Amino acid sequence: MGVSIRRLHGWEPTVRTDYIYDDAGKLLTAIERRDPEFTPNELAILLLSRLEDRMRGPHGIPMDVATDPANKGRFVAEATVDFAQAELDRLQEEYRDKYAHQKMHGFRFTVGLPEVVAPK
Repeated sequence: MGVSIRRLHGWEPTVRTDYIYDDAGKLLTAIERRDPEFTPNELAILLLSRLEDRMRGPHGIPMDVATDPANKGRFVAEATVDFAQAELDRLQEEYRDKYAHQKMHGFRFTVGLPEVVAPK
């Protein structure tokens, strides 16, 4: 995401500018310094999180657990219907059937729940 935890909580980095002058008082350069976005601790958390994500299979289980021969036959799987994805798939298929003669470049399909309006 590129945004630190502390920034999500309202912190903003301090920006300081140091001006360097020659002996005659003429400005030579200005150096801008800003607080780092991530503290060392936040960077460690971010890197560990990304490492853990890479170590998980597409099923969300760590690969060392998923591939452990001791776990063969122990996993339980179940099917769940993602109704939002099912509706997106249905609409996309409908559009493919209806507009097959046209290119579908640029079409975006979104899904959401309709707003619930309270009776007056």
